[in-house]
Amino acid sequence: MVGSMLDVVSTELGHAQSGDLYSWIRHTICLASTDALYGPCNPFRVDPELEDAFWDYDADLSLLLLNVFPSITARKGYRARKALKRAFTNYFRSGGANEASDFVRACNEANTKRGASEEDRAGFEVAHCIGLLVNTPPTLFWTLFHIYSNPMLLEQLRAEISGALMVGSRDEHAPRILDSGKITNNCPLLHSTFKEVLRVHASSLSTRIVLEDTSIGNDILLKKGSLVHMPSKCLHSDEKHFGPNADMFDPARFLGDTLSKPQIAFRPFGGGSTLCPGRQFATMQILSITALVLLSYDLVPEDGKWNFPESLQSTMTTTVLPPIDNIHVRFQSREDVDGYARSLKA
Repeated sequence: MVGSMLDVVSTELGHAQSGDLYSWIRHTICLASTDALYGPCNPFRVDPELEDAFWDYDADLSLLLLNVFPSITARKGYRARKALKRAFTNYFRSGGANEASDFVRACNEANTKRGASEEDRAGFEVAHCIGLLVNTPPTLFWTLFHIYSNPMLLEQLRAEISGALMVGSRDEHAPRILDSGKITNNCPLLHSTFKEVLRVHASSLSTRIVLEDTSIGNDILLKKGSLVHMPSKCLHSDEKHFGPNADMFDPARFLGDTLSKPQIAFRPFGGGSTLCPGRQFATMQILSITALVLLSYDLVPEDGKWNFPESLQSTMTTTVLPPIDNIHVRFQSREDVDGYARSLKA
């Protein structure tokens, strides 16, 4: 899946010239992720308008769940949900899932055996798209932003990632290949930077039900049946766990011996029974795309400097908050490494 996803990213990079960075990332992630998951009959390819429909649906999701005259109170989201469900119903009806990823085929087979209709299966896939598309674009945006706005970090990461390159053939003009295994195992600074992005920008919320009256110290009593909300932001900004510079972005924070804080203090993917099941795929997805972009392109802000943008307010589905401000960049192919990293060895 990662290899086919990066093929799409490479194609989109080849077409990129200039524009708003986050818009480009969101569009590219949508095509790359859904192509990898749904195969050649990907509904988002069949109907390009579904991409905007999905974001209308996501924006109105809280109102849709309230279900109080949604055709009026959440008009755009209501129409978008119908369009998405109709597209996925046609996808299953035409046999598109037969050429999809192992994940989609397995889900489809299991749901079919249990009597789920095509409409029901379509509804499940609309929900799957939330996990697939909502948090990856802002995470990739902040990863690229922090790297390209720090020239020293950019050069260090390019040197590190270059060790994950392989020669695809003896032809000196052939594209070189990114080895995903080496990205996973031999790029500690890249992993540390990614984790620091999650520490600074992720704001997940874990919720638990108190099973019995519980005292914390002498001052706090949690009554049986009450809810406890645990925002990760409180842990991620705690100097007790992350030191006196917890309010700063430090790409080396999670390197080797510097990782002295307890794992329980780092919860961007939640924890326990609600730990994100797609975290490994999302991590590999973001690290691979980051490596591909870093080796292939310089991103140059059109106004000459990287201005730190404000973040949007959280929505029901968003853990990593996207930027409010547009950052227009030029994609400049790196002349010294032209042809780098056009494919991935998964």
